[in-house]
Amino acid sequence: MNNNFVKHKNQGHMKHTILSLIAVAGAIALGAQSAKATEYRDADNWQTAGVGTLIGVGGSVTSDFNIVVDEAQADTFTVDSPPYSVSTQNGGATFTSALGYTPGNPVLDGTVSFWLRNTDGDTITILVGIGTLLTSADSGGVVFQSQNLNLTLRADLQADGIITYTVSNTGPTAVNFDYALLSATVPDGGLTIAFLGSAIVGLGLLRRKLS
Repeated sequence: MNNNFVKHKNQGHMKHTILSLIAVAGAIALGAQSAKATEYRDADNWQTAGVGTLIGVGGSVTSDFNIVVDEAQADTFTVDSPPYSVSTQNGGATFTSALGYTPGNPVLDGTVSFWLRNTDGDTITILVGIGTLLTSADSGGVVFQSQNLNLTLRADLQADGIITYTVSNTGPTAVNFDYALLSATVPDGGLTIAFLGSAIVGLGLLRRKLS
């Protein structure tokens, strides 16, 4: 038997094995990065018997989202369509609170959403990304303006899971406040740890093949 042929053949097999293990370990590591995220929600229903809470000119409403524990306003609601548009304002969509966030866990992304309408029947939807509300609670709050409304948000969401909001009506007509929703996504730590554990096992096998 040609020993040189056997040596080269085994080297080729080893290279194939190493490349396969590297590919598997790489795929596992990538899976760890893209592990599923958990979505937490606090759905606030401001309607009573289908009628939203009236905010008169110069008036305001203040409450908070809390994705840690249940609170009085947390609810399940369906954004009625009409008057809300199916294509642009989640008309017909149902939202349910999903609580249990652990303060201190990193929040990947999220939005706060508000659905209102004026006395003329015009609908107003305010959507705000929560990136600026994750790690610091500005005493003055962050203010967003939409038509004749001011939305003030105060939060240190990753510290306590709470966002305080105030909806103020600057006129010239009254508005009905129907619904509000906080949605926040958090990486699933359990899945990530499992993926990383598998990656370590894969790298251990790779070391054995190399030794």
